[in-house]
Amino acid sequence: MPGPEQNAEPPVAEQPPSFGGLRLIRQLARGGFAEVWEAEQISLGRRVAVKILRPELLEQAQMVQLFEQEARVLARLNHPNVVQVIDRGASPRGPYFVMEFVDGPTLQELLSQGALDRERALTILMQAARGLAYAHRNRVVHRDVKPANILIARTGQVKIGDFGIATVRAAVDQKIAEDTGPTSKTMALGTRAFMAPEQRQAFDAVGPQADVYSLGVILHRIVTGKLPRAGGRPLEGPAIPDNLRPIIERALAQPAEARYADAGAFREALVTALEGRHIEDPVRAGANSTFVGAGRFELLDVIRQDSRRSVYLVRRGGEGGERIVVKRYLRDAAALATARELARLEHPGIVRIHAVGERDDSFIMLMEHMPGGDLRERLVRPHRWADVARVGRAVAGALAFVHRHGIVHGNLRPSNVLFDDAGHPRVADFGLPEHYVGEPGKANWYAPPEGGRSVAADLYALGAILFEMLFAQVPPATPAEQHAMLARRHDVPPGLIEIVRHLLAPKETRYAAAERVEADLAALLAGETARAAQDAAAAPLPRPNGGPPTQTFAPAAPLVRVSYGPALLGLAGLILAWLLQMRFVQDALSDLFSR
Repeated sequence: MPGPEQNAEPPVAEQPPSFGGLRLIRQLARGGFAEVWEAEQISLGRRVAVKILRPELLEQAQMVQLFEQEARVLARLNHPNVVQVIDRGASPRGPYFVMEFVDGPTLQELLSQGALDRERALTILMQAARGLAYAHRNRVVHRDVKPANILIARTGQVKIGDFGIATVRAAVDQKIAEDTGPTSKTMALGTRAFMAPEQRQAFDAVGPQADVYSLGVILHRIVTGKLPRAGGRPLEGPAIPDNLRPIIERALAQPAEARYADAGAFREALVTALEGRHIEDPVRAGANSTFVGAGRFELLDVIRQDSRRSVYLVRRGGEGGERIVVKRYLRDAAALATARELARLEHPGIVRIHAVGERDDSFIMLMEHMPGGDLRERLVRPHRWADVARVGRAVAGALAFVHRHGIVHGNLRPSNVLFDDAGHPRVADFGLPEHYVGEPGKANWYAPPEGGRSVAADLYALGAILFEMLFAQVPPATPAEQHAMLARRHDVPPGLIEIVRHLLAPKETRYAAAERVEADLAALLAGETARAAQDAAAAPLPRPNGGPPTQTFAPAAPLVRVSYGPALLGLAGLILAWLLQMRFVQDALSDLFSR
């Protein structure tokens, strides 16, 4: 349930009729763009929140179209820290969203009441940033991040709301500004203090850095109790801790390009600065009870913690040390053997395993940290075909490498295709069991019809992943349906369509080896790159003063004499540093497991 806007109009007494299987109960807020109602979804007997476009905007066809378009995209957002859009429709009063009802206060209410200490407020902000990072990876910009849109359920779960309304509101406010000038009351809507400078000038021409600015304002408010000074300048003096000042300054920087690239990068910086102090005591106790509590590893963040597995981000060697992801799973002999084998190998398309060990009823892996998240978090919208081909080529190369060493993945899916900070994909979690086997409603959409763990099964899973990247949905059950959908992507080269079809084909006609998939995708990308370069070279360039176009040619590059001695010495140094690092990790792990 989105919180009321800071200067929202007071609720009105009139109640619109129920509609669409919803019984409206009470109005929660009425702002410049929409009304928010608490309602009951009659068929399921559950409380929901309903947002209805304000009647005076129904005559603006563009606004209605944007509202409905955003609903289709935002209904696919599915993240623990994002308010879930569960339905949409049209009522006698106009289009509406149906959203989950979050029974609890907003961050704005808690801050105003002085009901939060700094650590709890930072924990809330970290969870909200995680939800925003997920949105940014799917090219969704909130545009209205503020404490009133950060909701805290009674269970403590933090959710950020008003995605769809905020995105459309930008266009609405710009239209109002054009009609009435910059002093329009609707321009502020209580958000101006959290709004990035570039958003005030061009509401729609903003990217994730606009949300980063808003996060910086909220962080400033949490640590100082005040908003930044005019122009987004942080307060001077000791009110801002030294470890947080660089983060606030960069988040509020002008121009936007000087800020963190997105909410994920902002959160990564905050994780480093807080050194785990945002982790609440019960959660920290769970981590410490496994293995992290002492020794050479310092707990920075808890990524996942449940009965089957725990995933932690730790730092070794103190401040400035390397970040490592530690995964603990219930003991599985086959998975443990696969992890040990992979720890001896290294490939640019595989997340590196530093070390593997056993303790009690579990096995533990120390892995390379991949700050870019996983592919599952990027599947809200269809991807461009070139991005699909690049991811496919990287995954196929990783599979080809492990298959040559007698290893199959066995459970390939978007959640174990990870990205480094440069956006390069790598594959992780080889040989792990399917954790949802036997659970009701948990189908494995990436398993082949014939089942089992094999090279052929890995290739089918790759095909399913590429299909989902193209359409933002898993493949239909039958080949006929798959082919019909593939035929609708007219922007995709026929070569990529054939590769996906061949990967999803029955086992006897499927690709036989990942090397062939990698080679076909590489050839496809090279061919398209060469064709684009050829087209660009053939295009004549206009003369500066409007004269006839002219063809230009680049001069030949001068010959360069290469000296290999320094390069070989540098390579030897890198190898020595890597060996020392591996010895450090192994020593730390030995110390850990001997405790």
